[in-house]
Amino acid sequence: MKHSWLAAPLRIIRRARLRTQVLLLINLVLAVVMMVILPLDYSSEVRSRMREKEIALREEARVIEAAVQSLRPSGWDAIQSHINRVCAGMNAAESPGHTIEVRLGDQVAITDPATHGHDHLMPWSQLVAGAIESDGLSIRVGEMRAPILADARREALVRSLALASSAIIAAVMLNFLLVRLVTRPIERLSEGVKRIGRGELGLSIKVSTNRELDGLAGAISKMSRDLAEREADRDAQLKRARRLQAHLLPTSVAEMAVDVSILYQPADEIAGDFVDIIQCPDGDTMLCIADVVGHGIHAAMGAAVLKALVLASEPERLTPAELLETVNRRFCEISLPEDFATMTVMRVRGDQTSALYASAGHEPGLIRRASGLVETTPSTGLVIGLDPDADYEQIEYRLDVGDRVVLLSDGVSEAADEAHRLFGRQRLATVIENTPGDDAATLARGIMGAVSEHRSDAPALDDMSVLVFAPQPSREDQSVRVSASPA
Repeated sequence: MKHSWLAAPLRIIRRARLRTQVLLLINLVLAVVMMVILPLDYSSEVRSRMREKEIALREEARVIEAAVQSLRPSGWDAIQSHINRVCAGMNAAESPGHTIEVRLGDQVAITDPATHGHDHLMPWSQLVAGAIESDGLSIRVGEMRAPILADARREALVRSLALASSAIIAAVMLNFLLVRLVTRPIERLSEGVKRIGRGELGLSIKVSTNRELDGLAGAISKMSRDLAEREADRDAQLKRARRLQAHLLPTSVAEMAVDVSILYQPADEIAGDFVDIIQCPDGDTMLCIADVVGHGIHAAMGAAVLKALVLASEPERLTPAELLETVNRRFCEISLPEDFATMTVMRVRGDQTSALYASAGHEPGLIRRASGLVETTPSTGLVIGLDPDADYEQIEYRLDVGDRVVLLSDGVSEAADEAHRLFGRQRLATVIENTPGDDAATLARGIMGAVSEHRSDAPALDDMSVLVFAPQPSREDQSVRVSASPA
């Protein structure tokens, strides 16, 4: 992949501390500057030194030219002797390879290395030379190029070491300042934000290194105090909501010879499920279970509205289908467009031998017959809140002693484990079929226990409610057995 070799270094840099990133950036810039400037500085230094040396050698050639002109009548031996003396007088350490060449036509005089200690083995191409020409006379003076280049390199190295030392000192000072003025304050702010995120609302953070971070610390502290106030207000509202929800659960009704068990488990502090048991004047018992879309306070408010609508509809005088039609019509009138609910109503005859059933898109219920067969109760109409004119059908079920009626919310069958596998209706039916015991409470606990075992440590994503009804053989000498509690 293109530029894949950059991925790992960039990932490491992104995870590094701020001061590390800043230091890396500064050092990278310095390295680039040194890579660009030092070669240019070296080249400029070499050119400058070469130019200075050429000028000096040219001036020396002019002086020699004047002497040669005066010695021309004396012949080439005199000229040769003169340039040898001049070359011998030059310091070999300061002017290494010093060479003088005098040329007039075909005649050439070059300093003799035997007369002095200079090295004349190097060709003119490796020498720095200064030359002049006058009246056919050409004089060239040269010195070795290598020492000049070595001196230039040494000076460039000294400058680079000085620049590198300055960069290191600057990096150390910058690192110190970053730690004191930026890194530690930011770490303090970060730790404070984490503590606030863990629930330490009202926490104050103090940073006094600079105006910007101090302002940020003040803003975070104010946010923390505001969140603490909101959390306190939210807790107060939740307490009231839980008290309200407690009133949604049915209580034992005197002389009601029915065996009903209700278990519920909210996904949040409060649930959006609604469960109720209503005793009718004619001896019938109305079982209601509903599930408002969503969970939390909004769903709990919807559940309270549903209960209020059910009670206001005088359910004792209505069949399950009539009750759903009445509640649906009024719910559509007062609820928001996005509010929906499902609901199941079952009216059990006083002798507990039959029941009328209707469901507004609610999770299918199950009836475990005394024979062991498990039946599924279907939906008989639209979800509440969709169509104010919706009609609902109802079904009559025969009940016998030993049967068990299970009504529940979809949070039970859709409970997921850590691998996101659903509990499922098939497993629910198996649990209902295989759970021993004659009373409703045992089956309700068996269902919720199986769901909890399936979920393990996975969080509850929806409210879960279970209502189990067990028909009784006779109303005589029956104690009231209605239990409603959290799972």
